[in-house]
Amino acid sequence: MEEEFFVILSYQGNEYTVQVEDPTISIQELINKIMLVLGLSRVGLDFKPVIYALGRWYNGEDEILYSKVNGEEKYLIDYQVQPGDRLTLEMIPVAG
Repeated sequence: MEEEFFVILSYQGNEYTVQVEDPTISIQELINKIMLVLGLSRVGLDFKPVIYALGRWYNGEDEILYSKVNGEEKYLIDYQVQPGDRLTLEMIPVAG
């Protein structure tokens, strides 16, 4: 039996335990699932578009888990995310 894979997600001062069903999930797919579960919108309170990004404290510094690098999709395993890791979800306003 495989070990269950959970991460701790921080968003706007709240913490959530998130079960990751497939640790090979893409960063963007994970963000999309989190948005769905938390009922997050792609539009801010000012009706301007927003995007969400995952980050973490890793090796003594903040790290952004980019969903794509040089046009290539990135996955949790690319960032060596382990069960129990702490991730943050940040809302980023889109200029425009």
